[in-house]
Amino acid sequence: MLFLLILCTAVIAHAGDMIVRVYTSSWDDLSRISPKFELDIAGVQRGQWYDIVTDRTTMDRIIGSGLTYEITVPSIALAREHLRGQYHSYDTVNIMLRDMANDFPAICTFDSLPIPTHEGRWLYGVKISDNPHIEEDNEPGLLVDALHHSREWAVIEVVLFFTDSILNSYGVVPEITDLVDNLEMYLFPIINADGFVYDYPSGNMWRKNREPFQGYIGTDCNRNYGGCGPDIEGDWGAVDEGEASHYPSSTTFCGANVNSGDETRGLTQYFYAHQIHANMSYHSYGEVIMWPWGWTPVGSPDSTVFERFGARISNQINRISGGTYNAGQTYSVLYPLGGGSIDWMYSYGHWVSGRPCLAYLTEVGTSFYQPVGNLDHICRENFKGLKLYAELCRDSIQILCEGEVAPPSIYPIGTVGPNFSVTWHAVNPDENHPVCWELVELADPSVITDDLESGSDRWVLNGFTMTTSQAHSGTHSLWSGNTNRQNTAFVSKHPYLVHAGDSVSFFYRSNLENNYDVAVVEVSENTKQWFNLDTTRFTGNNTAWFHAAYSLAAWEGTSIYVRFRCMYDGSTTSGGFYVDDIAPSCIFANIDTVADNIPDTLYSFTNHPDGLYHYLVRGCNTIWDWGDYSCLEPADVTVGIKEQVSPIVQVQPFLSAEPTVFSSSTTISFYPAEAEITISIYDIAGARVRTYVQRPERIEPSHLRWYGTDDKGTALPAGIYFIRLQSGTTMFTEKVLLAK
Repeated sequence: MLFLLILCTAVIAHAGDMIVRVYTSSWDDLSRISPKFELDIAGVQRGQWYDIVTDRTTMDRIIGSGLTYEITVPSIALAREHLRGQYHSYDTVNIMLRDMANDFPAICTFDSLPIPTHEGRWLYGVKISDNPHIEEDNEPGLLVDALHHSREWAVIEVVLFFTDSILNSYGVVPEITDLVDNLEMYLFPIINADGFVYDYPSGNMWRKNREPFQGYIGTDCNRNYGGCGPDIEGDWGAVDEGEASHYPSSTTFCGANVNSGDETRGLTQYFYAHQIHANMSYHSYGEVIMWPWGWTPVGSPDSTVFERFGARISNQINRISGGTYNAGQTYSVLYPLGGGSIDWMYSYGHWVSGRPCLAYLTEVGTSFYQPVGNLDHICRENFKGLKLYAELCRDSIQILCEGEVAPPSIYPIGTVGPNFSVTWHAVNPDENHPVCWELVELADPSVITDDLESGSDRWVLNGFTMTTSQAHSGTHSLWSGNTNRQNTAFVSKHPYLVHAGDSVSFFYRSNLENNYDVAVVEVSENTKQWFNLDTTRFTGNNTAWFHAAYSLAAWEGTSIYVRFRCMYDGSTTSGGFYVDDIAPSCIFANIDTVADNIPDTLYSFTNHPDGLYHYLVRGCNTIWDWGDYSCLEPADVTVGIKEQVSPIVQVQPFLSAEPTVFSSSTTISFYPAEAEITISIYDIAGARVRTYVQRPERIEPSHLRWYGTDDKGTALPAGIYFIRLQSGTTMFTEKVLLAK
């Protein structure tokens, strides 16, 4: 026994990083090793064990925890050395993808995410379809990604194997041919290129990307996505159960702000620009397939379908040691996880775009640096699971799942007489099936700098409270609270229409555990998808009041909600976060529901009183009831103005883009003449980058949404673009700014 103890001690002392399996049935037990869950988890069998990447310091904590453990990989460096050069490198993978596109040009195109990484690498992939050069609206889309974490090498091989097998089976295997002919597949084997190049083949056991922040390197790409749901506990940066960390050196650092990583920002922009109904994200290891949510045990709106499909897919995949992959909701089969890609893709589809998108994550294999002898088994087994998922995407998802009615876009109204119409554009109505619409009229806005002395009626409080313990002016401010594991927020009650030169301004005071507890200020057009203003986060102890102001130029012409949010992890409490003197704070004195059972996307007023009004629209479907409201659209009703000509009968071409400054998409609206209309988009140098041809069958308002991409679907760089409408001899031009 003494000899074994000496031998174990020698292994620990000289092996460097190792993997230690800690046996426990509870995630919370790991707080005995690290109170803030600052652990590098390699693999999990939930309810049984957690594999932890361990150095000398962590090993001491494991021993001191009293938990049962065993060393499963005495030396990660030695295990990796056996595999050096036997996996494909970043450059080789890109060559393989190009060769696939060249060898199968009729069904495959070479593609990339729209922006390069911090170190200048492009994230390449391929699109497979019977018409790969165009986006076919009648075909659902499957997005496959891999290697969010750079040391999970085997997942690259899984995607390459699937891609090569599909291409070589087309025209030979009928069921594969049918898949390609009726589905659009987008496959990206390397998301975290910078981290992978750093880890391969030098073997740094690296997980994150390579972007610096506060003297440290790297963000966990799979903690850097937004939430898009109705619960703040599911938004980026929530750390109440160890789902992520705000400490920059942590292996699960969630980033300075949402989508701060070029990898995650690039994948989200690609998702915006394509019609995606299913996503499979590959990680390693654990031999398990999982689905949203990662941050709560409560099921998602489509939990029944997720469970049914997940069970079918996992049963197709045999484990290395026998049996099939486990399956379950991320929170239940893995550990609490926030800011993950599948949670964002699903929630964005369900609440924001109104397009169903089921998203799964598969943990393949039994180790990071999987023995090469296991790769054939892993690739072939996961091919079976992904093929079944592709079939479900083709046949079932759009039938069984439906999103909420997406926030519509109201067409510009402007200055009108007492008889006018409000018209709006439904977003993806063929997929969320609105049955009726509600039109709300708002008037008499009051826009002030809110010193909070009259109460909090302008805000919706979600954990923040009014306090007199601190104040910048007067006697009151809003306070976050200071309880461990808390998520608190407050959000503007009414939307604010952004004008040129506007900014969000406020005073704050903080007493937060530095780099662990964090507060942020965010804006949203729809109360679901939130963006950090600037890249500032508030942390640490600031005993004086400080002023902050952030430009709203990117949202000019649209309406926004403002939200302040505070996130606490466990183990240490602090004084909290205070906010005072907030501008702009907008509230409307008069709000009237004009109608809530409108069958079409138009409502006409007769003899409307004059004045300045603002309108909101939302839609309802039979499954989820009401969706979220549109942005505000103003109307200046003036006596003496000629009665508005309904756009239904207008025959002169008209062109507008809303918003004119956008980061993800803009809606191009126009009233067509009977002749053919060409809409061309030019960059600042005058080069035509995108062309649309419209052949209207009847005279009515028309629209299209431009996602800042060229004719091939490739995202264009930020800058000024000109949208030109031409119909016969008539021409209109609109200038827009793509801001990223």
